[in-house]
Amino acid sequence: MPGWRSSTIAALWLATACGAGWRREELSPERQLPPRQQVQLWQGHQARVLHAVVVGRDSVSGVPFHLPPECDTCRVAVARSTVDSMRFGNKEQGALKSFGLGYVALVLAALVLYLSVDTD
Repeated sequence: MPGWRSSTIAALWLATACGAGWRREELSPERQLPPRQQVQLWQGHQARVLHAVVVGRDSVSGVPFHLPPECDTCRVAVARSTVDSMRFGNKEQGALKSFGLGYVALVLAALVLYLSVDTD
């Protein structure tokens, strides 16, 4: 049954397309962001994910994503002139989408395989 193969490949391709949904956005100075908003800061070839981000005129500061946003002693600051780009996203939500779609694809593949087996 050649149709199930292309369906499985399409489902797997869609599963890899899901992710954090990073989107690029320009930030104006003194803009308030929600404390749990994740921001990916790119400097050269390196990215870091921060939350509890505060954008100032000359710097961007935030708490590394793996630490609680309330941790003021964990806050790091980066000069805006060294930041190549900033993107917004949500790592947990992207992972849940990917796992959910992967699970649905697995169930559909099992169902197609079950229905294609001749029981006579």
